[in-house]
Amino acid sequence: DNSQIIGAEALIRWKAPGATNTGVLYPHDFMPLLEKSGLSVRVGEWVIYEGCRQAAEWNRMFPTRPAMFITCNVGARQLAAP
Repeated sequence: DNSQIIGAEALIRWKAPGATNTGVLYPHDFMPLLEKSGLSVRVGEWVIYEGCRQAAEWNRMFPTRPAMFITCNVGARQLAAP
């Protein structure tokens, strides 16, 4: 068997005690607020940065395996930002 993990998706969750039964807010719970406040681009940049940082760490930890890739959802404002 040659099954290997070769990629991952960078996802954001907000751990907010009391917000839900598990204390986790999902993007549909907080992205509208980020959009309204103008913070969605900055948070999106952070998600991409952290996803790439984690992939680089995995690539350093496992140098003989194929390089990991990261996928990430982006919104229209993020694509339009400089």
